[in-house]
Amino acid sequence: MLLVKDVIKQYGRLRVLNGLTAEFRTGAINVVLGPSGCGKTTLFNIISGLEPMDYGALFWDDKLVLEAGQPSRLETGDIGYVLQGYSMFTHLTVLENLMLAPRLVRNISKAEAEAYALSILDRFNLVDKRNAYPTTLSGGQQQRAVIARAIMMNPKLLILDEPTNALDPKLISTLEQTLLQLVADGLTLIVSTHHLGFAMRLADYSYFLYRGELLEWSRKADLLLNPTNPIVQDYIQQDAHLHEIPRPPRAHHNDSDEGPRP
Repeated sequence: MLLVKDVIKQYGRLRVLNGLTAEFRTGAINVVLGPSGCGKTTLFNIISGLEPMDYGALFWDDKLVLEAGQPSRLETGDIGYVLQGYSMFTHLTVLENLMLAPRLVRNISKAEAEAYALSILDRFNLVDKRNAYPTTLSGGQQQRAVIARAIMMNPKLLILDEPTNALDPKLISTLEQTLLQLVADGLTLIVSTHHLGFAMRLADYSYFLYRGELLEWSRKADLLLNPTNPIVQDYIQQDAHLHEIPRPPRAHHNDSDEGPRP
């Protein structure tokens, strides 16, 4: 379990995270919801070490791993982070993008990094794109390549910030199968989204942030079906068909040409 405890983050006079406390479960898909500006990305930046917190602490399985003003006790690579813009190095091929961090951080050989990268690309049905440059890939291929790059470091936790943004329904379905497979492989996921159907189908645990605080959380997506907070109730009214969305069984086999293979 990742415990985020009493985290405060302030930019000048603007307090973005206001003593936020949340427990994210391991081996599960933790879906974070909330309106734009509620603090989701800032929270992710703090967990991943991209930004310092002003107050608070993080605990992993009851062990203190990060506190305000102190260096992280997590090993480099323990947390993978897929940002909204994907951010692959455009001057490197897909294969080179995947190999870069393990070679620089873990100091493994080129041959070992290449062999592992090819095995990961094969799982994501991207091995034929290994020598392609990111700008030549489709949106769905770019996203899968970035996720593949993130898991090259064998993280304990993978964070995805708005992965459904600008994806069409077919690509969202492929993304869902990808994430289900990652959890089946033992990875812990924290995912933010504005796509309520996506949250309904995938969430093992749901969290609703508002003005830098956790308003409500639930198992699965129960807070979407039976919200107790009026702010959450108002938010979910934007999706009139939410109650009609079935939650699929957790079948991890995928016959799609685009998703990952077990």
